[in-house]
Amino acid sequence: MGVYRTDSGIYFAEIEDGKWVRYADYTRPIAESDLWFDAPKTNNVVPLSKHCLRYNFVEQNGRTNIGGWIETAAKMVNR
Repeated sequence: MGVYRTDSGIYFAEIEDGKWVRYADYTRPIAESDLWFDAPKTNNVVPLSKHCLRYNFVEQNGRTNIGGWIETAAKMVNR
């Protein structure tokens, strides 16, 4: 997942067949105020992984670790 800017606003992107494409499941523009990082300035896709952590619920024992992941996320946004 990533985000990019157009003349119409900021949108989500996903990788499909090795290329970034507009995310089809959510097509409305994203308000800059909803982002916790500086909004992209161009149509170059900025991967969300650049601004957040990723977890694999199954491989990283999410049933046990999800509470810690939530606490980490809260601290990252000063909550």
